[in-house]
Amino acid sequence: MYQPITLSGFEAREAALKNIKRYVDEHTPTMFYRTTDWMHSWRVLAHLENIIPLATKVFPGFNIEFTRRIAITHDDLEMITGDIQLYRKEQMNEKEQKELQEREAAAIGQLRASSPFGIDGYPYRELLQVAKEKKIIEAQVVSYCDKFDGFGEALHEVFAGNHCFLRPAGGTQNGGYIRRLHDFETKYPSLQALLQQEHPMFHPPRIDFEPIVAEGKPHTAVSIVTPTGYAPYDCWKANVMRVEGITALTEQQEFKERGQKSIP
Repeated sequence: MYQPITLSGFEAREAALKNIKRYVDEHTPTMFYRTTDWMHSWRVLAHLENIIPLATKVFPGFNIEFTRRIAITHDDLEMITGDIQLYRKEQMNEKEQKELQEREAAAIGQLRASSPFGIDGYPYRELLQVAKEKKIIEAQVVSYCDKFDGFGEALHEVFAGNHCFLRPAGGTQNGGYIRRLHDFETKYPSLQALLQQEHPMFHPPRIDFEPIVAEGKPHTAVSIVTPTGYAPYDCWKANVMRVEGITALTEQQEFKERGQKSIP
């Protein structure tokens, strides 16, 4: 349905992104199903492709193939800057934000200098720049899919019984990813036409995750394909399984204690 994405000349990028683990923070010391930036990039693409029919319907001229390559490369700057947790970015003062912007600008130049000119004819520098600035509708849609994947990762842990992920999911006062996803229409008014469409990725319901995490158990080949009744999570799982299968969603990598074989 879509054009293959050719990453010829970018082979070292895969290893670098696989080395960047997500959610590495004192608040989330254990992530049962730890992900990497490499996995995350392809999952963001999967979420994007799920809503492309709606995006092209409400945004005439929406550049599908350009947007798909923004999705794949949106976190490439982290190969230079490292992965800074989103809540820490939100807490930065003006000086810290400026310093981060300068680091990211320098990272764009460094990556462009050490990489091929482009991906399938799309200039690499432009892909990195638009993903960073989020000024065009294509980059804003990718940003939404990026946050939706972060939300899904947190939900995956909550449904497995990992209390560390109540905060990122939105089970505390700060609202986590639910709050961030609901804020998109205010932050990016141009997205309203898309986000007002009927789709399980949009406007995730605010629910009490405490009972869910309390009853959570490790995911299995059966449970992972069983609907949970929470549409955003079921959609996230379906998108991921469409491109990865179920192994990454069921193969537990980390435990609460070293040597622990099951989650109590």
